[in-house]
Amino acid sequence: MARIHYLGLVSEETAGKRLFAFAHPWGPNPMFALLRKHYPNARIPEDWEGGEADKQIWDVSASTALIGKWIPLETSILATAATTYEA
Repeated sequence: MARIHYLGLVSEETAGKRLFAFAHPWGPNPMFALLRKHYPNARIPEDWEGGEADKQIWDVSASTALIGKWIPLETSILATAATTYEA
């Protein structure tokens, strides 16, 4: 996320554009399911009402053009979780 913020500040191509630091919609429930799958003994919250992936479409083309390749959401979530949970 820091990379997109930095590049957004120093890049003339993004002047006046709104940058989003995500590649696709997500929600807490898919994240909880992923964490439950990889950390079955951890205390992961139950699904939240209304916690499904966001259905709104966002234009992330300026962000994608700026950073190139996104880190897959699952990779990002599991890398963060590895700092907290034990498999």
